[in-house]
Amino acid sequence: MALGTGKASVAFLILRIMGKSFWRRAFLIYGAMIASFVFCSLAIILTFAQCRPVEALWNPSLVEMGKARCWPPARQADFSVFAGSWLAFMDLAMAIIPITIIWKLQISLQRKVAICCLMGCGVFACISGAIKTSKLLQLTARSDLTCTHLSSIRAFEISMLTIESDITVSLWIWNAWVIPDKENFSFIPLTLDQE
Repeated sequence: MALGTGKASVAFLILRIMGKSFWRRAFLIYGAMIASFVFCSLAIILTFAQCRPVEALWNPSLVEMGKARCWPPARQADFSVFAGSWLAFMDLAMAIIPITIIWKLQISLQRKVAICCLMGCGVFACISGAIKTSKLLQLTARSDLTCTHLSSIRAFEISMLTIESDITVSLWIWNAWVIPDKENFSFIPLTLDQE
C-alpha cells in the first residue's frame, strides 16, 4: 500500500505544480492515481484471499495435510506482475511529466535543474520496480519472502518515492548542501515560486 500512497503523494505534488492550466494532464493523473491505489488494494486482498485458512500461506504443510485449500499460485503471481508493471510505468510517468512542466516555469536554470533532478528520482523507482516485478514470479513458491532481496528492492523504491514526493525538504537539502549560499541561507523550506 505504501507504493500506492507514495504515487498518490507524487501525483498531488505534480497537480499542485501544474495548476489549472493543464486540465487534460490532471485528468490523466487522477485516473492513474486511482488505478494505482485500486491495483495495490487488490494485490493485498488477493494475497490474503488465496488460501483458506490464511495460515497456509506461510505453513504449506496445511495444504499437504488437506487442512487448507489454496488457489494456484500462478494467479497471484500473474496479477502481481501486472500490478508491478503498472506501478513501474507510473514511476516513470511521474518522473517525466513534471520535467515537461517545470522546464516551462519562469525560474532560474539552476533551480529548474535541481527540481528536475529531484523529481527524476522516479526513474530510479521505476528501475527498482521493474527489477522487483521481474522477481515476483518467486511468489509461486509460497515461501517466506520477507528476508529476500525483494524486501530491499521494495524499500529502495519506496525511498525514491519519498524523496520525490517531499520536494520542499529535498530542495532545502539541495540548496543547503549541493549549492550552498551561506549569505542567503535560511531554515525556511524553499518553494517553487521563489527566485
